[in-house]
Amino acid sequence: ILDLGANIGISLIWFKEKYPQSSILAFEADPFIFSYLKLNTSNLSNVTIKNEAVWSEDTTLSFASDGGDAGRVSDDGDVQEKTVSVEAKDIKLILKEHGPFDFIKMDIEGHELDVLQASLDVIRQLQPLIIIEISRMNCGSTQSQRQLQSFLQAANYKIVTIKHGGEKEETLEDLFAEVNALPPTHEMIGNYAMLPITSQ
Repeated sequence: ILDLGANIGISLIWFKEKYPQSSILAFEADPFIFSYLKLNTSNLSNVTIKNEAVWSEDTTLSFASDGGDAGRVSDDGDVQEKTVSVEAKDIKLILKEHGPFDFIKMDIEGHELDVLQASLDVIRQLQPLIIIEISRMNCGSTQSQRQLQSFLQAANYKIVTIKHGGEKEETLEDLFAEVNALPPTHEMIGNYAMLPITSQ
C-alpha cells in the first residue's frame, strides 16, 4: 500500500486493521502533522512513514502549513502564507524502487492529477487500485477536467463511486457537474476509486 498524504495516520490504522499483513509506505509533507503521524503509527508493524512530499520530480518545495488538514504546496506569489521548505520525491522513482503497489491512496491537496500524469507509464504497467480525493482544487477548471479525462483514457482506467450499497461507475460528465455545482463554501465532493478497465 502506498499512502500519499497520510495526515495524522487514520488511514494507516484502518489499513492495518483491514489488512494486517500489508506493508505500507506513507508520505506526509507537513512537518507539524508528521509529528502526530509518527506518534499515532509507532506501534504499527511493516509501516514506513516519510516526512516528504511526492511530486513529479525530486525537488524542494515551499509548503504552506496551517497545522491542520489543509496544508499544501504554496503558490510562488503568495507572501501571506507561513511556509516551510520540504523535500519532494519523484513519484516515478517511488513506484519503481519501492513497488509494486496493489493500492495507492492519494490526498495531496489539489496536485493529485499532476502526480498521476507524471506516473502514467508505471501505473499503466502495474495497474494498482487508486483512491483519489476529488475537489474543486484538482478538478474545478476545464483544464483540470481535461487532464483527468486524458489520464483515464491513457491509463485505461475508469472512475467509480463507492457507496454503502457497493460501487457504481461514474461518468465524467456527472462527476464534473458535481464539482461545478459546489457552493463557494465547499471544496471537496469526496473520494473516488480509479480501477483498471480490465478489472472485474
